[in-house]
Amino acid sequence: QVRSVTRMPSPLTLPFVYSHSVTSNPLLKTNPLGFWLAVSRSIDSFGFTERDCLEFRRKRRPVKVGFLDGTYKVMLLNETLPVGDLLREIARKVNLVTPLGFALAEESPSKTALRWLDTTRSLREQAVAEQHSVIFRMRFFFEDHPPSPKDTVALHFYFLEAREGVLKGTIPCTEESAFELAALQLYGERGAFDDRRKSAPQLDLDTYLPARVRGQEGVLDKLLKAYQSLSGVSTASDAEHRYVTICQTFPCFGLALFPLSEVGATKPFLLGVGRGGLCKLNPEAMTVECTFPFAHIYRWCVKGTSFLVDFGDYASEHGYPVLGLDAGTLGEEISHTMTEYVSFLTSPQANRSPILPVYHQHSVVTMALKITTSTCGRSLASVATFPSLRTASIPLHTRPKMVCFPSRNGVGASVMKN
Repeated sequence: QVRSVTRMPSPLTLPFVYSHSVTSNPLLKTNPLGFWLAVSRSIDSFGFTERDCLEFRRKRRPVKVGFLDGTYKVMLLNETLPVGDLLREIARKVNLVTPLGFALAEESPSKTALRWLDTTRSLREQAVAEQHSVIFRMRFFFEDHPPSPKDTVALHFYFLEAREGVLKGTIPCTEESAFELAALQLYGERGAFDDRRKSAPQLDLDTYLPARVRGQEGVLDKLLKAYQSLSGVSTASDAEHRYVTICQTFPCFGLALFPLSEVGATKPFLLGVGRGGLCKLNPEAMTVECTFPFAHIYRWCVKGTSFLVDFGDYASEHGYPVLGLDAGTLGEEISHTMTEYVSFLTSPQANRSPILPVYHQHSVVTMALKITTSTCGRSLASVATFPSLRTASIPLHTRPKMVCFPSRNGVGASVMKN
C-alpha cells in the first residue's frame, strides 16, 4: 500500500515506511515511528509485507527548537539527516560558528526531563514525534577557556549553561561569588548601574541567585551594592565573559553528573565526568571527594547494571585495580560521555592545551579506539589507522558496544584494526 501525504509528488520527497503493526516488519521494532528508505537499496531488501504502508513525505519538517534562555524557534529541518547534521544546520541558523560540544535533547511534555539524542540517528528513528520539541544546548565542555567576547553567540551559550548550573546549585559557589555573578548578570541585562535611580529596581531573585543565598536577610541590598561597585566591565559581552571565567574556576563547572553508588555499598554519591576525567562528589555539599584523571584510566566497560573502571598501572594510587559502580541504566550514557571526551582530548583539536595522551619515560601511550563491530564481534572493515610513538597490540576479537584500548605492549609505528 502506497499513499502520499501531499497532493502531488515533489522532488523534496522520499519514500517512508510506516506500519500500524510493528510485528510485520522487524525494522519497525526499533523504529516505532518508521524509518526513511535508502535510495540505494531495492524494495525487496526491506522485507515489506501487505500490512506495511509506504508514505511519500517531504524531507523537511518544522521542528520546535528550544534554548536555555526559555526561547523557542520553529526551524525547517531535513528530517532524513542524522542529528549530528541537524546540529550543524541549527548552528548555522543561530549564527554559531561550530556546534562543537553541543547536542540535542528531547523535551518531555512536562518540560521537567531531557533525553539526549544519538547524533548518528535521525529524529524519527529515535521516536521524536512532530509535536515534540527539542533543546539545543551544550553537553560537552571540551575547551578549558571561555570563547572570546567578540564571539557573542558562542559566549552567550556558555553563559546560559554557567548560569543554570549556579542557579540550580550544581555549580556551588561562595556567597561573595554568588553576588558578584548576579551583579554581572544584571550588567549584561541592564547595563551600568544608574545612580540617578531613586527607587530600587524590581528583580526576580530566582533568576539571579541560588536558593541557599536567596533566603538571607537584606539580599536585595547586597545585590545592588555589588552591582554598584562592579568595575572592569564595559559591555554586555565583557560581563558574560567574566561570568563564565569565574564559573570555570569552580571544580564542578562542565561536569556531567550521574547519581551512582559503589557495588556492594549503600551510600550514594555523584559521579562527575568532565574534561579532566572522573570525580566523586558529595551529593549534599557538592564537594569533590576524589578524582580519577583520564591519564590514570586504562579502560572501562558496561556489564549489566554495573560500570567498571580499570586503572591499570595506577591501581596502587587509587587503592583498588577496578572501580565497580552500580550504574543501573546510566552505564551506556556514562561510557558515551567518557568516550566523547577522550576522543576529543586525543584529537589534533586539543593540541593547544593537551591533557591526553600523557607520555611517561618507561610507559606506552594509551589511546581510545572506537571500533564498530558486528554481532559476531569482528570489525566489518578497516576503521582507521592511528599513528603513535609506539604501537600497542589490539585484541583479535572485540565485543559489540565496547570501547577497545591498546595494551601497553607492542612495537611498531601505527595501530590498525581490521
